[in-house]
This record gives sequence, structure tokens and C-alpha cells, in this order.
Amino acid sequence: MFEQRLQVDLRVRNPNDFDLEVTGLDFTLHLNDQRLARGLTNK
Repeated sequence: MFEQRLQVDLRVRNPNDFDLEVTGLDFTLHLNDQRLARGLTNK
């Protein structure tokens, strides 16, 4: 069985003078032009 554990940090910079309300995240992670992971969360 093949398994890899990854920790990916995401930093979002908001140049506006108001907060951004984040209600979820939909992401795709690529490595060397290959899709490595996909995910969706509403937390």
C-alpha cells in the first residue's frame, strides 16, 4: 500500500479594508502538472 501525508499551508492576503467571510474551500493541488489531490470543505 502506498501512502503519502502532506501538510499544505494556505495564506490569503486581503488588500481590502473589510474582512472576507470564508464559508468553504474547493481546491485542486497539482505537482509537476499532475493533479495530486482534490478536496472540498464547508468548514
